[in-house]
Amino acid sequence: MDEDPFLRMSGVRKEFPGVVANDDVDFSVRRGEIHGLLGENGAGKSTLMKVLYGLYDADAGSVHLGGEPLDLDSPQDAIDRGIGMVHQHFKLIPRLSVAENVVLGEREPAGPFRDRGGTGGADAGGTDAEGDSDGWLPDAVRTNRVARALAERFTIGLDASAAEIEALADDYGFDVDVRAPVAELDVGERQRVEILKALYRDVDLLILDEPTAVLTPNEAERLFETLRTLADSGISIIFITHKLGEATAITDRVTVLREGETVGTVETGSVDQAELARMMVGREVLFSLDKERVEPGDPVLDANGLRAEDDRGIEALSGIDLSVRAGEIVGIAGVSGNGQRELAEALAGVRDPTAGTIAVGGRDLTGEPARAFVDGGVSFVPEDRHEYGCAEELSVMHNAALKELRDDRFDDGPFLDYDELARYAEEIVDEFDVRGVHDVREVPAGDLSGGNLQKLILGRELVRDPDLLVAHQPTRGVDVGAIEFLREAILDQRAEGTGTVLISEDLDELFDLSDRLLVIYEGEIVHETTPEAADRERVGMRMTGGVDADGSGPASEADADADAADRAMTDGGGVGADGDASGGSGGDRR
Repeated sequence: MDEDPFLRMSGVRKEFPGVVANDDVDFSVRRGEIHGLLGENGAGKSTLMKVLYGLYDADAGSVHLGGEPLDLDSPQDAIDRGIGMVHQHFKLIPRLSVAENVVLGEREPAGPFRDRGGTGGADAGGTDAEGDSDGWLPDAVRTNRVARALAERFTIGLDASAAEIEALADDYGFDVDVRAPVAELDVGERQRVEILKALYRDVDLLILDEPTAVLTPNEAERLFETLRTLADSGISIIFITHKLGEATAITDRVTVLREGETVGTVETGSVDQAELARMMVGREVLFSLDKERVEPGDPVLDANGLRAEDDRGIEALSGIDLSVRAGEIVGIAGVSGNGQRELAEALAGVRDPTAGTIAVGGRDLTGEPARAFVDGGVSFVPEDRHEYGCAEELSVMHNAALKELRDDRFDDGPFLDYDELARYAEEIVDEFDVRGVHDVREVPAGDLSGGNLQKLILGRELVRDPDLLVAHQPTRGVDVGAIEFLREAILDQRAEGTGTVLISEDLDELFDLSDRLLVIYEGEIVHETTPEAADRERVGMRMTGGVDADGSGPASEADADADAADRAMTDGGGVGADGDASGGSGGDRR
């Protein structure tokens, strides 16, 4: 790795009305380095990268790349200078194929003019990705800038070879069908397509914004392998993340921002996660929470035989039985795509079940509209805070009061009392430490950083003092300080008697917060235990289908006996003389 900076940003300042997002920030990256960029939500990380990518103009400061001044008017200028960015929310068109998405926006010259020697395509001698020689065109013509410009102007970019892109994918170990529509790809594959888009444009510097926020642990591991391969080939990588474990696992150095300022840059091997957390939030961070014992009350949720279909009309839930008592947190573990979204939406009343019943507080709500669930004491934190958790264009005030607008306290004759609405929103903002809000009436919810938007959504749902909270990935994509706050808020609500269904792909979170732990696989509850009695390896095995570590077949009889013992330790379950458990959701399902 070259020790000299390849990228240098000096004294970068960027202001928005009422907010200094970047306050004289210094940041540098070496060639072939994976450089972590850490900070709380709202610390200025994304703003700094948008300045680097040409999306924002800096108010002050300078940027140099490869020793040359970098003056960008648009992202296209950044791309032309060898900078690529993979956004947290992918910029792909689902109906187009992988190859079409990769070349989208490019004017591909005719085959003889192409030169993809550095990216797995045509070599310097003019051989294309399919091995056909275009050597009939003299090099003097092929490399002539005027001739190439004319060739690009008079082509429409539809003759780009899928084989060329496939060769590029093979070079970097990407297992992606370049002819497949993006709509058919899973989240991990879509992210690899985004990286392919950047590599196809010959990047020297790749920016990844929260790249693992929507990935499973296995997908994240594959991404890390890819990033190390890219770095070894000389590409510099900026890795924006909230996850301290990832920062210490994959980066060479880390720069920490706090409140728009540079706290410092450290060699990753010289610090631990606790030190990075202190740099991020300016205080000690609790990585594990003290969970006080709460005596569960009466059932607040009874779901029996619940079946539901996904958006394609394919059955996603196959007879779920689930009960939750007041003051109890029931965690749902599983690999993404095994029915978690459909379960959460069915329990919150936003997806109609095809069979089964849902009762909240003893009232049958099966088939009722979402409003009946809200009025029945159900609060919902959806998986995607931007698409389903808020109305991005509306103000913080409107979003905070979305579920309470019919309350008499907000009546002002035939109109709404906006002063009272603003006071209500300000109380949520203050109580849940929602930052970046100088005026609840003016700031759109979509302008908040991810963690602050999540705190606003959770605050809106908890101030209602619900009987049942359905929380789906409540801490996904938020920083360590916000995670601590959100988890404490859920535990505080547990102490107030709220029953909670906690659906998460973070096993640490489930083990820390849950009173009971269920595993969902292919739309069925296949395992039930408690965090105290659970074996993490067994839980992980059930998440992937309940096979032995060698993949030889179903779990053994000994495992079944152990699971029965696990169930006996859960509230309301007992083991009879024949070893079968009663109560709960049935332990392991074969």
